[in-house]
Amino acid sequence: MNHERLFIEKDNTYKEKPSSNCGDFAYDDPVGSCITKIVHTHQNFRCDKNGNATIPVQGIPSAADIVSSIRKAGYLKEFCGLETTDFKGITISQNGTYIVNYNGASIVNLGNIDNWNKIYDKEIDIMIKDDKFSATEQEDFLMTFLKDQMKIDGIEIYKKEGDVINKIEYNETTNQTTKTPCPN
Repeated sequence: MNHERLFIEKDNTYKEKPSSNCGDFAYDDPVGSCITKIVHTHQNFRCDKNGNATIPVQGIPSAADIVSSIRKAGYLKEFCGLETTDFKGITISQNGTYIVNYNGASIVNLGNIDNWNKIYDKEIDIMIKDDKFSATEQEDFLMTFLKDQMKIDGIEIYKKEGDVINKIEYNETTNQTTKTPCPN
């Protein structure tokens, strides 16, 4: 796939919107719109300058996906009378389906988002170049990025694998991610 597709949910109503070919998708809903779920697909490849989809991309949520989820969760609490945990940001990619959950109290100071995006993109490019781009390596990177760069308490990452949803956590002792099945 050489484009992203977005689905939003509000009050049990679903809308779908594709991005342009070779495009990323950024959905910035109005503050107070009370959207509770955003599901989007990640493209499998980035396009080169000629529009050919040939450059692999990450199969994990991006820094922008994380920031968007935190903002929307905070908006639910501040403007809609819901809890931050009522929002789910879901990314469907070649590595699987990831769920971003934010259980913080409110919108936090998100810091320098442009800087996070640059660091994230640079590290992904290095992983591609060094051929260290397995799903596990990408998940290890994501969790260390959240811990070392973003430093925001309350972000939880889950991955659906078959019929099981696992919580992904970073183990500082082993410097690897661990997965814990969620109770039904």
